[in-house]
Amino acid sequence: MSDGKDFNETKKLLLQINEVVEKLDPAIRLAAFEMLTSMYFSKKQTLKRAASGGTVDADDDSGDAPDTGDLGAFVQSFETGKPHEALEVLVAWLYSQRGNHPFTTSELKALADECGMIVPGRPDMTFKGAKANGKAIYIQSGKNWKLTVSGEMHMRATYKVTKGKANGSED
Repeated sequence: MSDGKDFNETKKLLLQINEVVEKLDPAIRLAAFEMLTSMYFSKKQTLKRAASGGTVDADDDSGDAPDTGDLGAFVQSFETGKPHEALEVLVAWLYSQRGNHPFTTSELKALADECGMIVPGRPDMTFKGAKANGKAIYIQSGKNWKLTVSGEMHMRATYKVTKGKANGSED
């Protein structure tokens, strides 16, 4: 039975990924888990498509919107010639994953390290001066940061992302 074998293989891999993720900083565990699982499962889907003659699933919507399930693929789909642009791409990805939930500068630095991006040494200063159409993109929320309404609109228009779920956390 192929389905039982696939299930057991998937279960084994998820447990292995979990062992790695448990050792990470709690602030990046969700992102790391999603990145690792999407890397494996998107590769597995590509291999299955190739084996079946290269057909693409009917629900595969590879249109203009970037792949937000995989951090690595998402950041590579944008040109980031400057560190502040890389930082903004990471914020857009976080927005697509968990909505307008506050994030920390250390969380963004950890994500940047994971995918090899160069971000400003002081992201907080970048956030303080960032504007779109003359309006602030970010607002400080305690020691964290979050997008303003104008910032959410900017992320949607610039990066073609939709607001993700906050995973049960309150804004």
